Amino acid sequence: MAVAPIGEQVVAILAGSDGRLTRVRLTTPEASGISTDHIQVECLAGGGMRSGRQLASWTSEPIHGGACVAVDILPDTLDVVCAGADGSVVVVSAHDAGAPQPQVLCEASSNTEGIRTVNWISHHTFVTAGMGSGLHVWDRRQPRTKTQSHQLHYHPSPKASRIQCVDVLRSRPHICASGAENGVVSLWDLRHLNTVVRSETLESQSPVWEVHFDAFGNFTPADDTTGGSLPGIMACSESGELALVANIDTSTPCVVYLFNDLSAINSFHLDPTTGQDILCCTETEEYVHIRQTDKQTSLL
Repeated sequence: MAVAPIGEQVVAILAGSDGRLTRVRLTTPEASGISTDHIQVECLAGGGMRSGRQLASWTSEPIHGGACVAVDILPDTLDVVCAGADGSVVVVSAHDAGAPQPQVLCEASSNTEGIRTVNWISHHTFVTAGMGSGLHVWDRRQPRTKTQSHQLHYHPSPKASRIQCVDVLRSRPHICASGAENGVVSLWDLRHLNTVVRSETLESQSPVWEVHFDAFGNFTPADDTTGGSLPGIMACSESGELALVANIDTSTPCVVYLFNDLSAINSFHLDPTTGQDILCCTETEEYVHIRQTDKQTSLL
């Protein structure tokens, strides 16, 4: 699922196992403390709106030959990039009132099967991972032939195994983080080919399921000329770790374990406003709420 705020509403794109996408609009109550019963979910399908438990597909026909395995939405333009289990990669616009017209960037191919994550970098470029131990950067402006996709660069990692997840630092989109099957968390600078800035390995060395840049830590969102410090990278793992890799852009990085559960932490989300609140989802379908402060991390 990918979400983008639009005013007081949120548009969400749901990727389906049948190769279709579903587009919904979430309207939340203005007042705090109101029951979740007042949250409205409207399905935007075929130019109309529909409410209820049964959500209609936005794409009436599958856009992939198999499941949609990864999706991301660019908030500025509402362009949606989606990767399929069959190796195909397409871009559609969430602005389309009716059925979207997919821009096919890559046909189904064994060369691109295995994509596990896709993230926008800019209005024209995005990064994918899962096809081996590196990152693939794509440019939708590049001409495509039957034998050549829009892939622009490949960034291999000498230390990580297959990469499972990626996060792009929106204030400096050439900087991204990744998590791999062997517990390696890496920092990348996509301006430099074949270069990983630094990697750190979690204690358990178990698969990392999601990574996000820490929105709570102090850092300098500097421009390209002055440099500046970068936020830490949070990661959750199959072993139930929620870890913060701090100072990863320096010579003295350190890993701080914020929480450790008995079951895997499959995903987590950071409050985008302050970064203090962290919501984790575990393998046993439990939700864990963690709050960061200047002095400690507390379980709520």
